[in-house]
Amino acid sequence: MPFDAEPYRCSDDLVRTVRDLKISAPNLYDTWSTACNRRLRSASDGKSLRELVKAGLARSRPKVLAGPIASQPVVSAWDAFVNWLRLHNRELLAAEMESWGVMASVYGKADPKRSLIIRGISDFGDIRKGNFDRRGTGAIRRLAARNCID
Repeated sequence: MPFDAEPYRCSDDLVRTVRDLKISAPNLYDTWSTACNRRLRSASDGKSLRELVKAGLARSRPKVLAGPIASQPVVSAWDAFVNWLRLHNRELLAAEMESWGVMASVYGKADPKRSLIIRGISDFGDIRKGNFDRRGTGAIRRLAARNCID
């Protein structure tokens, strides 16, 4: 899909629900956030976690963000491509591959259903990705995936 093509859009009401969860359902948000934080601490000794946070490679608590994701059927870890994306849309939260196929399928239906993409982002998808990969054993990736399904 060319960059200037009409983007696939998730259902606005579902995006608002997730974006405003901390305000609209504070108990649910706190339960989720606490569970995410507990998993993070148990997956990493305190020193490793502090090092990742200090290096800017992880957060000590999860954060809900709502916004555009660049998704395409190609790997986007190439720095020049990521920089090109940022020049065209500074609001992008992530670049990835998987959502493209899901949304293409949803939009391919004659009567598309409501949709929402929830991503657990585990790394920056740029030059820092190699540094991140060298520091961990995949625990942060697993946590990112688990945090978005709980």
